[in-house]
Amino acid sequence: NCGSGANVCVQCGVAACVGGACGAVTCSSTNCATGCCELGACQQRTPATCGSAGGGCVVCDPFKADTCRTNGTCGCGANNPCGNGLHCQGGVCRCDGSSCAGCCASNGSCQAGTSKNSCGTDGGTCVNCSGSMMCNATTRVCQ
Repeated sequence: NCGSGANVCVQCGVAACVGGACGAVTCSSTNCATGCCELGACQQRTPATCGSAGGGCVVCDPFKADTCRTNGTCGCGANNPCGNGLHCQGGVCRCDGSSCAGCCASNGSCQAGTSKNSCGTDGGTCVNCSGSMMCNATTRVCQ
């Protein structure tokens, strides 16, 4: 209830009672159950305003995530944000030259690119050095 002096007490609903008077509506879990609060206003879930149940909004890292999931957390598609050496593209974590300084293994993971079994650079496909050849750790080329 809100009121002061001779003013009748009233219910402010979701508005704040400030100095005995109902003020502006404040963002909360009551009026922003499926979004997040930023500067006192309820925001819809997007990668730029991600959160839930009236909590604070966060900005998802656009390199690692492309969506704000229904639970209010950032994700790459329906999955968790991408890990090291990967970037999110179309809801899928991908390994390529924009995210991996080493080489990309057949399972899509980013490798250092300096071992005999995974040699390569700039997000290219990892190469298995044959025979007595080894991967040069500096050039990342089989020699």
